[in-house]
Amino acid sequence: MNGFDSLIAKSLALTISENLGEMELKRIEQRLFERYGLNLTEAIEDFPKLDEVLKEYFGNNAAQRLEKQFLQAVISLQGQKIQDLEWISIENRHLATEILSAFGDEDKKNILNAALGQGIVISDILDICKIPQTSGYRKVNSLIDNGLLISDGTITLHDGKSC
Repeated sequence: MNGFDSLIAKSLALTISENLGEMELKRIEQRLFERYGLNLTEAIEDFPKLDEVLKEYFGNNAAQRLEKQFLQAVISLQGQKIQDLEWISIENRHLATEILSAFGDEDKKNILNAALGQGIVISDILDICKIPQTSGYRKVNSLIDNGLLISDGTITLHDGKSC
């Protein structure tokens, strides 16, 4: 799963829940669990599995229309002819708020900038940003939970602690 999938998964799960009827949603969640042992959010992060279940219940064409409708409620892609650029617009208010509030918090913004484009240990991020460990770990975990930062594994230190 890449970072973008993680970022939109919660918002997409909420959109799907709001747009499908309660009975349909329960049937789909039950089938996802039966076939793959996944809940809805996990299936969104591994989208081909959700796609298979939606096609099973609604057929190919209807599943494609639903998937497009769900995704457009969260994000939209816009390409420009000049310089072949593609832009992603965040349509979901909750997701936009999460992103903006992270960049509005000076510590979180510094954490994101320190980790940009490289794998780096949390303790090193906090040292670079000069953020106290207790609040720093809390903010890093919040960024991970919200999908703005991705955990790329852990390392075990000589004293047995993992980070």
